[in-house]
Amino acid sequence: MITELDVRHVAGHHGGPALLLPVEPRHGLRARDFAELERWALSLTYG
Repeated sequence: MITELDVRHVAGHHGGPALLLPVEPRHGLRARDFAELERWALSLTYG
């Protein structure tokens, strides 16, 4: 579970783009998680 505290911590301590992605601990990263990671990564712009 990602809480508001997590969001605030990342915003305050991470200077670049960040994705907080909840992962089910019993299953780890699954295909839908990788799809979300890919979507997010492709949405980033540099430059």
